[in-house]
Amino acid sequence: MSTALLAPLTSPYQTFRQVPVPNTRTALYTLSIRYPGALRAPYRVYTFPLSPTALRKTYTAMSTIYDTAGTPTYQGVQRQVDIYGNSPVIYSLEGTTGFNRHSNDAYLFTGLQSIQNLATLLAQYAELNQYQMQAGISTLYTLEFYDYFSNDFWQVEPIGPQGFYQDASQPLWVRYRFMLAGIKRVDAPVFSSLADPIGQLFNAAATPVMTQVQSSVTSLLSTYGIG
Repeated sequence: MSTALLAPLTSPYQTFRQVPVPNTRTALYTLSIRYPGALRAPYRVYTFPLSPTALRKTYTAMSTIYDTAGTPTYQGVQRQVDIYGNSPVIYSLEGTTGFNRHSNDAYLFTGLQSIQNLATLLAQYAELNQYQMQAGISTLYTLEFYDYFSNDFWQVEPIGPQGFYQDASQPLWVRYRFMLAGIKRVDAPVFSSLADPIGQLFNAAATPVMTQVQSSVTSLLSTYGIG
């Protein structure tokens, strides 16, 4: 808060100060395919091992303005507004999974394996719904994006160009760039220990998570069929 608000009105100076705030939020981001139906049971879950290097959340204000003839008071032009509302969000994600193993997925996958898992999840989501539609089934699988840093959880749908790319500056790193259209908010992630034991860990408090990760890596490796 500005100390100027506390200074006498006759003070010729204005000073601003900050109060440090410790960061207790978890920079964790997850994509999850959900079975059709009200229970939203998890089908496949992917936790980004590294936070995206860029995460943009935008929306479109759908109101429209019309300029019409006005009075001299309005300098000859009067503006009318057709108020419509705001669209759901659009997420733009860019980043990399690096090359090494990372604590965010309990060291289960290398960076290259992780990017392959991400590509498989997105391809599988499209494939599953194609089977549903060709079978004449109206209920479809859904995709959800969880931003734990902002506590923002959405059902999303990939739109437009999606891709993976590499360049000569860091040839071992594969980068991704996605655009996800928000469909509707979801109250909170739904976890299943069978489908996502890692997600169960990160749904707990930070201190127990670290203890549990250290003590259960062997169990997680077994669950994911590694080792």
